[in-house]
Amino acid sequence: MAMCINQPGSCGCKCVNGFTGDGTQCNAMKREKEDNLCTPEWQRLCKLENKTCHVDDEEVPQCGSCIQGHQPINGTCQPLQNGGNCADPAKNNCDKNAECIDVHPGRHFCSCKIGYIGDGMRCDDIDECSLAGICDPHATCHNLPGSFTCTCNTGYVGSGFICELKNITAVE
Repeated sequence: MAMCINQPGSCGCKCVNGFTGDGTQCNAMKREKEDNLCTPEWQRLCKLENKTCHVDDEEVPQCGSCIQGHQPINGTCQPLQNGGNCADPAKNNCDKNAECIDVHPGRHFCSCKIGYIGDGMRCDDIDECSLAGICDPHATCHNLPGSFTCTCNTGYVGSGFICELKNITAVE
């Protein structure tokens, strides 16, 4: 998960706390069990929400992802349902670019995947390149299905989110 910051003349992305990467790709950091400093109070609170407890980079306890056997639905962690509509192609009406989540026996929820927008039964690609300032002013944006890339223009180097003039040395 990344956070992008748009500043006058530039923009850049960085991974949020608990994730590592270059800002264009972020992966969840894994902590060893002995590093988990969650207090019993935080562990109880997170358990009530069916979430894991972890400590962020500033050593502050937080409730994190859903515990095993649960899935996120509208901001809460609900128990997984087995043999529901999602497993049945005749009942699963979710778009190919959506995730199907069984909520109760006989009911399911469709949620567009990251990079897509819609009601879950129809998901359209978000054209991130149409958003102002998504890439450095000296970069070109390339929309991809469910994603995008930024590439520095000729004469510039960098990630595409931040491009700097290439240092050219004179040859005598």
